[in-house]
Amino acid sequence: MEFTNTTLLYGLFNQYVFSEAKMNLQSLIKYYKNAHLYENNTLVTRLLKLIETYNYLDLTESRFILTLQEDGKTADEANMIYKKIKEFQGYNKEQSAVFIENLRNMCYKAHVDQVQKLYADNPVKYVEELKKFDYRSNYSDKLIAKNFSELDITDLVNRYSAEGYKSRYDIINKSYTCGGYLPAQLVLVCAAPSVGKSLFLQSEAVNFIQQGKRVHMLTMGDLNELDLAIRMMCQISHKSQRAVESDILGNYTLYQQQFKDYLSMTTVPSGLVSAREYVDWMKQRADEYDILMIDYYSNFGQNEELSMYQNGGEICDSLTELTRLGKLVFMACQPKQSYFGEELIPYDGIGESSRLPHIADMIVTFGRNWDAGMRMGKFNIAKNRKGIAEAETTCPWIGTNEGLFYMSSEALYAKFRTDHRRRLFSYNELSTMDIIDESIKDILPATLDEKEKDKEADKKDTVIPTV
Repeated sequence: MEFTNTTLLYGLFNQYVFSEAKMNLQSLIKYYKNAHLYENNTLVTRLLKLIETYNYLDLTESRFILTLQEDGKTADEANMIYKKIKEFQGYNKEQSAVFIENLRNMCYKAHVDQVQKLYADNPVKYVEELKKFDYRSNYSDKLIAKNFSELDITDLVNRYSAEGYKSRYDIINKSYTCGGYLPAQLVLVCAAPSVGKSLFLQSEAVNFIQQGKRVHMLTMGDLNELDLAIRMMCQISHKSQRAVESDILGNYTLYQQQFKDYLSMTTVPSGLVSAREYVDWMKQRADEYDILMIDYYSNFGQNEELSMYQNGGEICDSLTELTRLGKLVFMACQPKQSYFGEELIPYDGIGESSRLPHIADMIVTFGRNWDAGMRMGKFNIAKNRKGIAEAETTCPWIGTNEGLFYMSSEALYAKFRTDHRRRLFSYNELSTMDIIDESIKDILPATLDEKEKDKEADKKDTVIPTV
């Protein structure tokens, strides 16, 4: 593709270029002043002003359109320019190299022209001043040092939501100071086959859309769109699968409006799409979603010439490009095979690739008690990089007939743990039983103490007859 001076300017808003442009903005302005474009060309001036004034995440479509219309562009012209900017924003690191090169050329030229103008007659000073130029690069051998006073704190705070994204499950909300998941995080959901990885993602997706969040679900494997629709209608309605399946069309009509445009789904066969393809595709529509869900890791197409560790590295590195855009990303994975039968899965039980637990910001695991007749086990927050150290990290869970997870008390869990009968209760039924069992648990010790005291009193009051 051939680039003009104008399209190269649009490329400064690419995610890999923007920060570097912001750090060298004064050199950029100097370049355009030397070319008599700054202030004379209002579009150049306004676009550079956007770089100076805003952080990357603040540059929404509406802000671009408003800026372009203020520059006198018609609605069609503004949309055409924004479409090109958005296209360049989606370029990956290799594709954006042309914009980085152009940015550096402009900044160096601005410095050379200034030194030439000031010291053309003084060769010694000329060379000394040329050496003083300090171009600030994000990618000088992939390392950059920033002074504390230079941190883009507004951008960082924007990524740390004041309230967080509320989970359906209180144990997760209580593990964060903000009361919910943070944006710009990668959350791993780890469970053995048939335990409920997909159900957990679906239950959280339903929970998020009820909060008005925009969710995209990528499902790779056996589940089709109808399976997903039925499961999620069960979860949003608190109806059993049998009740929903008895009238699928009627339930779809009933709950369609609750999902509205907040939920989008993509279902593909296992191995068809690589993580790189998914990330590049998603970056082009990143503004359309708040939360991304991937079900699941092993079903990404992988390079057979690479080791499991190397493939894991490529997948993880790709997904962090989405978290750097401020997205909350969930990905399901499996534990090591030796943990398939465990009731609780610890941090070191995460399988697939050793890169996964290292790069994840949060890891939640579901172990299962396979001896019980009900679907039940132990939920574990195995890692929470930004969580509260003293927060509770484990609790029992029991599966419900709506496809949800009921986070149970130890008393209710113990009641069913050795029950081999196959049965399913609703979320509300389990909650009611839990309240009763908890109240009995609190009363029982006091009652036993009173009985012991009564026995002691009876002994003292008893008169032993003399012979």
